[in-house]
Amino acid sequence: MFPLPKRGVAALSSLLILTGCSLPRIITLKDPLTVEEHLRLGAIYESRRELDLALKEYHRAFRKDPRDPRVMFSMGNVYLAKDQPEKARTYYKRAIDLNPSWPPPYNNLALVLIKEERLKEAEIYAKKALELNPENPAPYLDTLGVVYMKRGEYEKAERYFLKALERAGKEGREEIERHLRESRDAQR
Repeated sequence: MFPLPKRGVAALSSLLILTGCSLPRIITLKDPLTVEEHLRLGAIYESRRELDLALKEYHRAFRKDPRDPRVMFSMGNVYLAKDQPEKARTYYKRAIDLNPSWPPPYNNLALVLIKEERLKEAEIYAKKALELNPENPAPYLDTLGVVYMKRGEYEKAERYFLKALERAGKEGREEIERHLRESRDAQR
């Protein structure tokens, strides 16, 4: 062992006295945000198309409450936006399992199934969403219209798009009108 110079001993002694001769402590930081706040923050990121940041917030919300169907639904939305339908489908099904009476995951699962050309299943889920929320049917009528348009049932699709437009507020009208134009163009 090497002998310490007197100044080194004094410096080491001073350091130990200042730190209180304690061992290093591990500090655990507690996440101050609630599930609701993580969901809101994630939705802001999602609206800016910052999908990886949105997903991080939704994972933080999940750590707070893994049984919240809104968290699963939000994760599904990000994976749908990232064009990862298999992951989106998984999260929408989890949201449905956690709250079978909540319509949005049924509708968004139908959208995934439409992308995958699984139109029969998509119709079932869109109808279930409509059944669960007949008071606000516009998004579900639109989804059913898309199912029928993809099947080549253009007259039926047009009826659903027109019903959706009748019931839609300002939000969502543009997409329904686009679907209606697509359906009419496909008939020509």
